[in-house]
Amino acid sequence: MAACEPAISVSKLALAHQVNANMVFKWRRQYRAGLFGAEPAFLPVALVTATKPASPAAPSPQVVACEGSIEIRIADAVVRVHGAVDAKMLRIVLQSLRS
Repeated sequence: MAACEPAISVSKLALAHQVNANMVFKWRRQYRAGLFGAEPAFLPVALVTATKPASPAAPSPQVVACEGSIEIRIADAVVRVHGAVDAKMLRIVLQSLRS
């Protein structure tokens, strides 16, 4: 919503919130087109970095396992994703929550 304010630099706004400027432009277009509904509900997001202590059998720097988790709460639904994610499957799950 802040990106729609007059005299706001979308690039500076994105940089201040550590978000890709292209995504902010996309979200602004979608917001202006009414794709978020009459009164959009924005959810807070927290990025958490988990670190593991290095072990002697740790993989070389060229082989890195993708670890982490995502938790998305929409109304009464909670979607938790751990480790590597199949983007197509996640998109299908999230789209089914909209229905």
